Amino acid sequence: MRFPRFVIVTATLSLAWACGGSSSSSSPTAPTTSTPAPAPTLSLAGTWGGTVTQPERSTPIPVTSWTATQSGASVTGPMVLNVNTGSTQTTLAGTVSGSQLTSVTFTVPNQTGFPPGCSFSGTGTLTASASSISGSLAMTFPAACVGAGSVSNTATSTWTISLTK
Repeated sequence: MRFPRFVIVTATLSLAWACGGSSSSSSPTAPTTSTPAPAPTLSLAGTWGGTVTQPERSTPIPVTSWTATQSGASVTGPMVLNVNTGSTQTTLAGTVSGSQLTSVTFTVPNQTGFPPGCSFSGTGTLTASASSISGSLAMTFPAACVGAGSVSNTATSTWTISLTK
């Protein structure tokens, strides 16, 4: 009876060794994905107020309102400035990228109270959060906007903008 017991024990040990009886074990790993989740886009939609500062002026120009609408990362809207005794209609537009408003355009069309042909604009990148936007705009003025008593004393200028919600 010794022989069959030896065969059974040997067969059992051989079977255990063949089926992974080693001391190390590995568990299956989940597949990795190469596409990260999209980062949330900062929402700048809403009504903003603040100031625009022009180097030639001793006091900032009040921004009565900027009514921003947003579609994805694109933000645009009309802005009303309180210049001297009247309102000036402008637009501000840009693209939200992280904590910045990039590819910003600030456009002032020709309107009542401006010299004929005086339409001007500026570009820049602004720092942005859900409650504030600020930074510099590189402004360019045509000849109709340049001179004493006009919009600017020079053909180019750097304006700063500061908005809060």
